[in-house]
Amino acid sequence: MNRHVVTALISCMGLGALFMNLPPILPSLKTIYGVSNARIAFLVTSLIMAHGAVQIPAGLVTDRVGVKKTLILSLSLIFVSSLLCVFNAKYGFVLVMRILSGLGCGFAFSSGIKYATLFAQASHRGMIQGFYGASFSIGAIVPFFLMPPLIEMNWELIYLATALFFILPIALLVAWGKEVNPSAVIPLADLKSVFSSKAIWILGVLHAVCFGSMLTLGTWFSAFAVHTGQMDSLRIVGAWGAFVMFLSGLARFMGGVLLRNLSAIKIIRTSLLLLLLSYPFLIFRNHFGYPLFFFGLAIYMSSITFGPIFFLSFVVSGAGPAATGFGIVNFVANMGCLFFPILFGHLIDLTGTYEASFLFMSGLVIVGMSLTFLLRVETK
Repeated sequence: MNRHVVTALISCMGLGALFMNLPPILPSLKTIYGVSNARIAFLVTSLIMAHGAVQIPAGLVTDRVGVKKTLILSLSLIFVSSLLCVFNAKYGFVLVMRILSGLGCGFAFSSGIKYATLFAQASHRGMIQGFYGASFSIGAIVPFFLMPPLIEMNWELIYLATALFFILPIALLVAWGKEVNPSAVIPLADLKSVFSSKAIWILGVLHAVCFGSMLTLGTWFSAFAVHTGQMDSLRIVGAWGAFVMFLSGLARFMGGVLLRNLSAIKIIRTSLLLLLLSYPFLIFRNHFGYPLFFFGLAIYMSSITFGPIFFLSFVVSGAGPAATGFGIVNFVANMGCLFFPILFGHLIDLTGTYEASFLFMSGLVIVGMSLTFLLRVETK
């Protein structure tokens, strides 16, 4: 692992912290701003929506402009937009800055994973991609412990702390960052071929099934735990949020390690199978017991596929237009992250139980498993 890979991993930790800097303190922010639940939640969703919407343009720009330049500019946008919130913390201004941070996050993700992939040893690229995903989860853990005490000291500090996450990676990129093939311009024909690749879109759906499942299960775990009598209050929401991100990060790390000895498609199919098998234990939990164990198993299995999926994306798209391929995969996945938790909750509202919601999630996994047999990618 060289200094360029380390720089990319540090930048991704910052992206994880940016994604989760407000959720642990939303009730406090709601009181401070004096707004509705919907408006305070929009501070979170606005960033996620901007991040998801810009994934494909981010990949195209990265491949055409250059990975180092795109990564520096995108991280700088996040730094500046976060820092400005310290000096003007009014709701409307912060909302605009959150959207700008989301745009920067979208560009930083695509350029960062391409930077890490291309500077990794060829035999370790899949593993490094798994580590990249794990870095995001590690960074997302920090706000659960950092933001609650900061908001009690001075609530503007939450925006300053977010900005500080990006000083180090920006400095490292300026000091020793390198452009990959700086004189090479990716032909438009190569970029178009990525868009026409059936495999890239299949990988996007697979990532939506897996990442969307992880986010949905993490979102609804606390309510499920209270519903089943496993916990008697929601005071552990913050601790559970940190644990979910830890479990997801550990799985992403292991997914990268497994790529050294197993084919990517075998890892994906095995994880989907175990994910599917965990749902009957949740649907018929009154007969089997241990629902929280199987909930954790489902989160782990839905996260372990990060490295394998992005490794296959790199294989399909090739080194030149890799960021475009990553952008397509992540764009499709973000659509799942936006809609799956909503559908999960809607089914609970309709039926008054969780069984239909888990059946819905099982159906998604079956679709994903079926699509793996349509992939024709030579890796190992």
